[in-house]
Formats: sequence, structure tokens, C-alpha cells
Amino acid sequence: YYKIEVRNKSGKCVAIDSTLKGANIIMTDYIGADNQLWKMEKINMVYAIRSKVDNLSVEIFESNINRGAAAIAGDFTSTPNQQWELLSAEEEKPFWENIGNNINTNRTEM
Repeated sequence: YYKIEVRNKSGKCVAIDSTLKGANIIMTDYIGADNQLWKMEKINMVYAIRSKVDNLSVEIFESNINRGAAAIAGDFTSTPNQQWELLSAEEEKPFWENIGNNINTNRTEM
């Protein structure tokens, strides 16, 4: 399992707000709890980001393609809103993107 930490050196990491399906994905102080631990499961050329909590997947709520769309925890379905491309933060490309419905957040927009 991995910790997914924000690059601004705040020590904040990605977590599920609760252990329930549909819970928000949030940033919080890292304490090593199961809701802060993730595995990357390769699916062809993309990845699912799965939590140690009940193997829930990070997904974009209702496949919303607008900026600021909520990320939530859901049962794994392998739908495009749960498919992620992991790119090096050193590249001059977006450092994360969800390829479902062309969602793309890059460093210059954040």
C-alpha cells in the first residue's frame, strides 16, 4: 500500500472521509490509518486507485467533467470515472489525470 501525499510539503495526504461507500476523498494529516493507504491496480494502460478500506475505488462523482468535481470512494466497477493515468510529476504534463470523460487537472490550473 502507498500513502498519496500532496507535493506542497504540508504533510497532508489523500484519505477516505469515512469507511462508507460514497464517502468523500479528502486531504488530512497522515497518521498511517487504513483510510489513508492505497494500492494502484493496473487495468490495461490505466490504473484504479483502491483503498485498504474495503477495497473501495477513487472515482469522480457522477462522472462530472467540470473543474472542482468531487472525488468519492465507490465500489470498483472499472468504469472510466475510476480509471487513472499516473504520470511523473517531473514531466511537463499534467501530474495526475482521470481519463474518464477527458477529466484533466494540470499544475498550471491548480
